[in-house]
Amino acid sequence: MSSRYFIKELWKYKDIRSVLCDEIIKELIEVGAFLGDSFRMVGIFYTAGGDEIYCCPKYVMDDCIKRANNNEEKIVLELQKHMRLIVKVLDKLRAENKNIEEISYDFSVHSMNSDRKRISRYGIAKGIVNDYLENGIYFKSEKEIRQCGRGKVRWGITMRKINPIISNNEVIYTKLLKQSDYKNYEDIITEIHKNVVLQCIDYLQKLGEKTMIKKPAVKTKIKPEEMYKYSNYIKQSMLIAYSNRELLLFKAMISWCDESPYYKGMGCTSCFLNVWEWVNDGVWGTIHKSSFKSSVPKYIFGERTYDGSGNQEPDTLAYVNNGEKKYLALFDSKYYVPKDNISDKCKTIIGLPPSKDVVKQIAYYNDIKSACGNYINYSNVFLLPRCWQFKDYIANKDDLWEMIGRAKKGTFSDLREELGIGNKNSECTEDIIAVVIINTEKLYNQYLTIGKIESQEIIKVSNQFSELE
Repeated sequence: MSSRYFIKELWKYKDIRSVLCDEIIKELIEVGAFLGDSFRMVGIFYTAGGDEIYCCPKYVMDDCIKRANNNEEKIVLELQKHMRLIVKVLDKLRAENKNIEEISYDFSVHSMNSDRKRISRYGIAKGIVNDYLENGIYFKSEKEIRQCGRGKVRWGITMRKINPIISNNEVIYTKLLKQSDYKNYEDIITEIHKNVVLQCIDYLQKLGEKTMIKKPAVKTKIKPEEMYKYSNYIKQSMLIAYSNRELLLFKAMISWCDESPYYKGMGCTSCFLNVWEWVNDGVWGTIHKSSFKSSVPKYIFGERTYDGSGNQEPDTLAYVNNGEKKYLALFDSKYYVPKDNISDKCKTIIGLPPSKDVVKQIAYYNDIKSACGNYINYSNVFLLPRCWQFKDYIANKDDLWEMIGRAKKGTFSDLREELGIGNKNSECTEDIIAVVIINTEKLYNQYLTIGKIESQEIIKVSNQFSELE
């Protein structure tokens, strides 16, 4: 009997071993889920024995994981719901032709050398099941020619094979060969389709979808790891396909069968950092990345100028012109999980973007402002996932985002004091970054359904940013 486990990104090997057995850990190691001693996978992983491993992102609280493994129903349902959202996000990224190798091990032996394997399992499953709901199980249409029954008379074949009677200079065929179309309910393609539909329904139901569908009855149940054996037969069937529905269905079935023997997991990634950046860009960004790369640096030696290498490239830019004012927001998606830590001398916070990230983002802000002029309302924002440590700051749990504070770069105050220059305590918006926490569930749903955020939200961010000064 299969089991269900919850573990967490960045857990150490000893933490994982307290939840999973060595056999399952070995499977995870084989697919590259560990970087050194640290677990790096986010998503849902299915073991060879059918066990469900929910690999939660690092913003999920450890106590929540513990309670889920203790089978607290409410926590289990909430975590499963959240992880299924993440799986759908990963599949949409694949469908948008994001570089799978960069964000994920897709568990295919072809993943490193074949672009044709970059397909959305979720999209294929949904398409096949929707076709099943609309058109039912596929049956092969065949033609039969016989002397009796209904159907269209095939005069050419009739004249070649039937001897006519000649009477009064008239040619009379007493027997006519007719063509009738019928469904072949016994062809193997029908059984293959039933098995593919059954597997697709099982796949979607694990994601919480299509739970009320009646599954087709199969005579011979084909194991998922053996579906690849039938892809050639589906390809042969495509050669005599007559309708657009048949072509689309066969292509989807081939993709499903070719992928299944190697696909050991569903919707897993070993680099959720990139996912966090891409999803935020998909929701907040209004300017294509190719439009806001800086030029390369220049090196001037005497009268000669040389191009250096590398560009400045902020994560996300959003521009709004509502007719009255223009707004330009710089967003830096930071996959960080803050933790409070009280030291003996002062209160510090661990797990937020370090100094180099703060300085770089402020440099982006000032360079873009210098290039675009002062007639635009600018804002500079860090986007962090909402974590349990920050839950008390959120005024409205239904909001997508909440601006909870600001970051400012460190100063060389000791140097000023050493040089006797005096203090400079002023702070302006050119030197700060707003810290915004994101309701992850709202973000993923926005990305999967609506897409871009309303322009009014960009204006709201800009207005709140201006109040930070």
